[in-house]
Amino acid sequence: PRGEDGKFISAGGGSSVPALGKSQAAMFAPAPAGAMQKPKAPQAKPKQEPVATHQKHLEGKVSEADVNRLPKDKQEQFKSMYENAARNKDHFDKINKEIAESVGGKSAVVPLKGSARAVEKIMADYEGDPSKIKDLLRTTIEIKSPADVTKAIEQLKAKYGEPVKFRNSLAHDAPSVGGSGYRDVNMVIEINGSYAEVQINFRSEEH
Repeated sequence: PRGEDGKFISAGGGSSVPALGKSQAAMFAPAPAGAMQKPKAPQAKPKQEPVATHQKHLEGKVSEADVNRLPKDKQEQFKSMYENAARNKDHFDKINKEIAESVGGKSAVVPLKGSARAVEKIMADYEGDPSKIKDLLRTTIEIKSPADVTKAIEQLKAKYGEPVKFRNSLAHDAPSVGGSGYRDVNMVIEINGSYAEVQINFRSEEH
């Protein structure tokens, strides 16, 4: 029963309990189905794998049209040579930089030789045999003095072993290349199954 003031009166005559208004009653109404479910955790985006460094060295360097100019039985070998050269490039560049800096010089970081020029050379000079090309990997080390030439050569041999090819036209008694007046050290080394060409020149501002 209610009293005149609208409050419930307990049967035992005790203290009255106030009636719930509509807004208060809504607070205690049962929750609709599904309202108590836990919110879904945000879905993590799939992690993108970085492009392998050696693949970056190959970007734009090998064309299928160029590969198809080679004899069919040599095409896979040619592509494999590029893959291996790309895998060795960072290590090759690091070694050359360390050697150049140790003699006060600098080394050039050069992209892989493009397949168009490589195939042209293979077909013209090597009868279609890609194994004979030796400069898919290459660099030039620039140094200051003849004494540094000797030091650089010694360090290159210590790192790579005896070169496959070696020419030193910077030696004081050596003729220029083909009588042209051009002089350099040109050596072909082997690094983890790849051949690479290393040239040594004097810095242009020094000589």
